[in-house]
Amino acid sequence: MGTVRLRHLVILAIPGVIVLLAGCLFFLVVFDPGVPILLSEGRAVWIKPARRVHLEPFSSPQQELFFRTIFENEKPLGRARLTVRALRDSEVTFDGRVILPYSGNFQDWKRPRSIDLAESLSPGQHEIRIKVLNKRGPAIVLAYCSQLGLRTGAGWSVSADGKNWGPVRSVTETDRSPLAEKFGTTFQAFSRLVPFQVLLFTFVLLLFLGLGIRPLYGARFRKAMFTASAFRWLLIAAWVILAANNITRIALYQGFDVVPHYDYISFVAETWHTPLPSDGWQMFQSPFYYFLSAVLFKLLSPFCSLKTAALALRIIPLLCGILEVEICYRALRYVYAQRSDLQILGTLIGGLMPMNLYISQCVGNEPLAGVLTSLTLLICFHLITRDRIAVPGRYPVILGILSGFAILTKMSAGLLLLPLLMLLIYVGQRQGWRLRQTGSALLVFAGSIGLIAGWYHIRNWIVVGRPFVGGWDPIRGIAWWQEPGYRTPAHFAAFGESLVHPIYSALSGFWDSIYSTLWADGLLSSKIVYEYRPPWNYGFMFCAVLFALLPALAILLGLLGTVLKPGQSLRDGRLFAGCCILVYFSAMIYLFATVPIYSTAKATYTLGLLPCYAIMAAGGLNWLMRGLLPGALVKTLIVCWAVNSYLAFFVV
Repeated sequence: MGTVRLRHLVILAIPGVIVLLAGCLFFLVVFDPGVPILLSEGRAVWIKPARRVHLEPFSSPQQELFFRTIFENEKPLGRARLTVRALRDSEVTFDGRVILPYSGNFQDWKRPRSIDLAESLSPGQHEIRIKVLNKRGPAIVLAYCSQLGLRTGAGWSVSADGKNWGPVRSVTETDRSPLAEKFGTTFQAFSRLVPFQVLLFTFVLLLFLGLGIRPLYGARFRKAMFTASAFRWLLIAAWVILAANNITRIALYQGFDVVPHYDYISFVAETWHTPLPSDGWQMFQSPFYYFLSAVLFKLLSPFCSLKTAALALRIIPLLCGILEVEICYRALRYVYAQRSDLQILGTLIGGLMPMNLYISQCVGNEPLAGVLTSLTLLICFHLITRDRIAVPGRYPVILGILSGFAILTKMSAGLLLLPLLMLLIYVGQRQGWRLRQTGSALLVFAGSIGLIAGWYHIRNWIVVGRPFVGGWDPIRGIAWWQEPGYRTPAHFAAFGESLVHPIYSALSGFWDSIYSTLWADGLLSSKIVYEYRPPWNYGFMFCAVLFALLPALAILLGLLGTVLKPGQSLRDGRLFAGCCILVYFSAMIYLFATVPIYSTAKATYTLGLLPCYAIMAAGGLNWLMRGLLPGALVKTLIVCWAVNSYLAFFVV
């Protein structure tokens, strides 16, 4: 009865959580001044300078721009109310006279300001000039006066000095970097590789059709050649070959913020102290990865050059990338114990997901945080799918230790804390633990995390005034911001740019950003100059972006299947995997909204969810592979995606 009641609670909780999250997002959008989302009103649009997007971070503490319009008035009006919204403060001048001064309150920018122009209007030509001021963000304005027919839009102009004027454009117009256009489109890349793709597709399809005919090949042959375990080793071997080939072929400067990462490692290797968040660009990061790398660097330095030792630091992220293959395989074995085909497909998708392929080839803390998070999830799937747990008391300690080291590597791993607490409560209820036993397990879990990672955050709290410090936090004393600096509703709803121009399609919105960084190196590992781009094979990478529509659809279908059958998915671990994805994406949407720069919605933040993606994808593919021909087509397209993904990041 207890299990049935719990199942009903879970079924009721899912729509409840969705409604709660939607309500929180609505509150943030409408009321929170920390969320610069721009909504049109009065048939006016928000306007900004009509220039190409700027990929470099802005270091200026503030931006001030002048917007103006010149209009003719034919007759006196009884009422002419001008309404102004500005990001984040404004001063309105009418015919050279200030009629609405700065409010001096950047936190009140979501409240419209208005003034009646009727008394100042006379027949003839007039000028309205709005000076907009913003700190750590762009100066943008929306204004309208219905009685005069005035609305911000194409007829307005903008100036940085109030003398030299240029055109404006709406913030709703799509931003595309000139850098993206240098790479061409995905369809152009596919057309150049059509012979290879056709040959690959035909060969693999015929192979799967042949293997599907039992009399021709026989079940014994298929079982011997395509066991999930054997396939896992084949994939690991492919990873090892890629790592051995690429480790010296990729320049030292390649990778997300790689120079600041090396600075952090050097600081630790020289001082053996944990830096403060204000000591450098990446020194707000948790220290575990950097201490490991510093130890490796010190061990290697006496025996090789500094450059060789620096290159050798890539061993840690590469090993993490390889280990993800094993973790995905073992997680799939727990969830789909009787389905070797789903284990193979899920391992293939999880093991060759591009975000793992490119992020694991350069120095940085993300791969280690990802693999520690994935190991934590693997223990969770083990707990969920086992009927009997021999020593239940040890698992809270194991989960606490792994979570503690993951958080000590990157704070984003802390997003798993709530799902892990709920999991321990569920396991305790299923095993018949008493309330005291469940409470003890939760305390042991939390205590293990505190012992491993608590000291660092307590140190931050004491020294800088807060336990958690983000890279965008002003407390670091490093003022910067990136395009666009605001959000529009389209940023949360639109999708499609990443399928055509995946490079820096993050400028188009959340889903394009996630897709382009999950299935390709859409941010070029943070490089913004074409000549310094990573040495990937972009033709294959762009083809993989198109083929990735199938595994992406499979993940969505897997999530849908989890929601539709919560009772079954609760028992086999799929519901837990889906909840982890939901938690991470909720946090990323929140970050995307509150830190409105193009680099906030990176799929690599979810690297630790690779087992969850693999499980969801396998479940979705199971829906699609019904029948010999559909099954062969689906498997063929997945193999085509995998081959293109692998070749995309195999440097030649």
